[in-house]
Amino acid sequence: EVVLDGLIYRSAGLTLNWHVPADQEDVKEVQNIKFAWRCQKCGDSGTTHSFHESGVCPSCGADIKSGNQRQFIEPAGFAVDFYETPNNNVDNQQFVPVESPWIALDSDWLSLPNPDLGRFRTTTKGHIFHQSRGINGTGYALCLECGRTEPMTPDGVMPERFAKPHRKLRRGKDDAPECPGSNDSWKIKEGITLGHETWTDACEFQLKSTQGHWLNDKVAAITLAVALRDALAELIGVENTELACATRQVRTDEGGLCRAIVLFDRYAAGYASSVPRYLRELFHKARAKLLCSNDCDSVCPHCVLDFDQRFAVEDMDRHKALDFLTEQWVTGFRVPEQYAFFGEQSQPDFSPLLESIWSAVAKGAVKAIRLQTGGEPDQWDIALSPLRQLAYQIASKGVQVSILTPASVLEQLDETERNLLASLADAPDIEVYALEAPVRCGEGWLLVETLSTETERWAGDTQSSLVFGPDWGQVENLLVSAREPEAPALDATRIDADTLRPVATVLGDRELEIGGELNGKLKTFGKRFWNYLGKKHEPVQMQLDATDPVTFIRYQDRYFFSPLSVRLLFEIVKALRARVGEERWPLPTLEIETLECRPRTRRNGPPQRFLWSDWDNNATRTEVIKSLFNGIDARPRIKLNSLHQQAHGRMLEIVFSSGKSLRIRFDQGVSYWRVARSVDSHSKAFNFSETDSKRQVARLMRADVNLEGAEQKTQLFIKVVTAKPD
Repeated sequence: EVVLDGLIYRSAGLTLNWHVPADQEDVKEVQNIKFAWRCQKCGDSGTTHSFHESGVCPSCGADIKSGNQRQFIEPAGFAVDFYETPNNNVDNQQFVPVESPWIALDSDWLSLPNPDLGRFRTTTKGHIFHQSRGINGTGYALCLECGRTEPMTPDGVMPERFAKPHRKLRRGKDDAPECPGSNDSWKIKEGITLGHETWTDACEFQLKSTQGHWLNDKVAAITLAVALRDALAELIGVENTELACATRQVRTDEGGLCRAIVLFDRYAAGYASSVPRYLRELFHKARAKLLCSNDCDSVCPHCVLDFDQRFAVEDMDRHKALDFLTEQWVTGFRVPEQYAFFGEQSQPDFSPLLESIWSAVAKGAVKAIRLQTGGEPDQWDIALSPLRQLAYQIASKGVQVSILTPASVLEQLDETERNLLASLADAPDIEVYALEAPVRCGEGWLLVETLSTETERWAGDTQSSLVFGPDWGQVENLLVSAREPEAPALDATRIDADTLRPVATVLGDRELEIGGELNGKLKTFGKRFWNYLGKKHEPVQMQLDATDPVTFIRYQDRYFFSPLSVRLLFEIVKALRARVGEERWPLPTLEIETLECRPRTRRNGPPQRFLWSDWDNNATRTEVIKSLFNGIDARPRIKLNSLHQQAHGRMLEIVFSSGKSLRIRFDQGVSYWRVARSVDSHSKAFNFSETDSKRQVARLMRADVNLEGAEQKTQLFIKVVTAKPD
């Protein structure tokens, strides 16, 4: 109900188009009706355009049943009944219950400075779904012909107004008063929700008490959420109305229940996602707010009660929040002694290392940066490392980049890695230096130094974070930083590109550089792959058009861990079989050499949810591979090697009966191609919790997502040789 000039007008329905004015004649549009879903296991939520009877939660892999999905429409506007007389009676007002929004964050968890106290995560793309299901909480009945809307009864039964023909909500002078939708039952939607979705900055906390118990008290959680919201607003220097807060019950990785606290921006201004830089002061200030200056019995305007909490005041009590957020809890928030790598100057850094580096560079004061590398040489994979791209991008800003590597590691690098490192040294403003040994900082390992008027340094707790590979800079527990007035002297020897580069050898008949050339549907990837190679390299085309059968196929890839990688190789082999024909396909052996599945940890293994996530079960992965390739008359043989046994390069070799072999060396393997960012969450989800490998195969084969190349191009080295493999 809306009061205008002393009269009360009651909204009687929705406007069903988005044109202005909304009463244009002859305007027919498909309405924006979608489905919202929420996982009852982990609390994740989202929206989709279609109903999924056995949809899979992209976060935890649990099935999303029909009861956890609801159909909603996002109103373009509201309309009063043109023929209903307004009144001035304010005694019989009806209030529609306010419902808490559904909130979903799709980002990795980070530990608090003291991991025993919980974890948090932030994102700039948090999904917020606001909704209203009417005065009875059972949704609305909506006429798709005229827009008239009425709440369903408490039992979910069609309202009385729709039990008989109803008048059109809006009509012209020449229109019949009765709505044509009255005679078409399919035009009346039952139980529909009014909803609105938005994306904004958000931060989520899952907290533990000093006794190690997850916060699961609703009253304490809501009160603490408001205190944290107000504390963050004060630290940033904005009105607390710029931020909102909510709680939701979720299951932790261990299976326990936890009441998560979520802070989010009302207008996507970047406030909630900036929590990591204020984390140290945030909980101190929140506790100070709970220590009410008026010493109230529950909550009051002197502590955490304001207009925003008018619907939640019955669920707030600062004393319960203080029972959780004790002085001991706040004191235990500081960096543990074992992580004080830089002494008293040590500060926890909760942002990813790359983000922290870019934040420092963006300020414009950084003149030079030193990037530390090390670890085991056979674990290096420069092509896939974020450090490679970081070095190029920082150097393009005019900042001098120094890559520091122990001399013993440089001596053991193979040909591929030396070439890639030499390419870095060729670039302007990038230099490579040899150290005697990796630099230690107390019990930690130095990762980065930025040099300006003062030096900012970062260190991690494991030597593996130095490896020049995909996980460079990813620490096991805590990233620690410190600011110092002067940079220590660089005790290292510069190595020029010519020294790094090995003696020139022929890597193949042809080198191809690929970016978006193979973008498109997953199910036709293999066809595009062979067409492109045949077009770009004549020997490949000639061999595909020859008459000698395929007798043996080998694929070597140490990172062959995900369903998407398996499906990509499958499409390549399937398209090859179709290309050469059945007469040249006498049930060849397909040998796949890779590593055992990696166990998931807090740092390197976010919950399995997507097609590109890793299996952590060797048996399941093997069964899926065998089922897939047996279906195209290839005899799969899986060879699992240790890291030291596995060949470093990624190679596809196809051997023919004539003795010729086609060798395709991938710079980054088939994992270079990824699911396009425009693909919705249900299409890219994969249920790893399904124990039946046949069902996993069926799900993998149903996936028909769009693929795209990465931002940087990849290289393929192609060669046709006459010698048979060993």
